[in-house]
Amino acid sequence: MISHNPEHEPKRTFHVRVGHTTVTVKGHSRENAIGQARQQLCQDMPRMWDIIQSLGHHRFDVFEVE
Repeated sequence: MISHNPEHEPKRTFHVRVGHTTVTVKGHSRENAIGQARQQLCQDMPRMWDIIQSLGHHRFDVFEVE
């Protein structure tokens, strides 16, 4: 049986920018890329965790890398 499961789709590369910081992540969609970026930013800047987690999705600029 063939199913459409996003976990099996190839991940795309995204540049995600918030403020002056840009991270490169892999994800299936824009929303997934923002979630990955949040995790990476929280690991890179643990003192900013509460601020990063409270940011709305509209604060993240997401660009797919070709």
